[in-house]
Amino acid sequence: AILYDQPIIPESHLSSWPIVFEPFKIIFVYRNPKDQVADLLKTSSIFDNIPWSVEVIFGLDKESRRALKVLLDTTLMRMKKMNEIINKLGNDAVLAIDFEGLVTNYDEYKLKIEEFLGPNIGKHINKKKEFDPQKSIKNINIWPDYLQDLKLLDLEEHEKWYNEMLKSHSVLK
Repeated sequence: AILYDQPIIPESHLSSWPIVFEPFKIIFVYRNPKDQVADLLKTSSIFDNIPWSVEVIFGLDKESRRALKVLLDTTLMRMKKMNEIINKLGNDAVLAIDFEGLVTNYDEYKLKIEEFLGPNIGKHINKKKEFDPQKSIKNINIWPDYLQDLKLLDLEEHEKWYNEMLKSHSVLK
């Protein structure tokens, strides 16, 4: 099994990955969009890999609102791409799970993940070393501490997508 902890780029990855990795299975973990944005602000890593200053790219903007708008648009595009991947590959190859559910119902989600991966996944070693729900619970509902002052943030479409995903891809049906 190979774990790839990065965004999937449909234009380049989807045509090659199912051929290179056989059998091919992908698990998407999606998160409350407010918490996702808040986490980026909390860790202050939004612009760490940009070789130019934020002002040069987005213009002078004390609160980085233009940059946040770009971030939100990119996030929404990735969310919609996830739907395209699910539709293209189907439920036998793709499992979408919500971060909040994984944290609060870890044992049930773990069983669903194991069922999805199949009987040949091997032993689960290093349990809770890379993902510990007791540590991750502190990352749920963090947005009120970070987004209160950012009135510009329009997450309506993001939240609509998130709620639709919760309804249509609930692990605990």
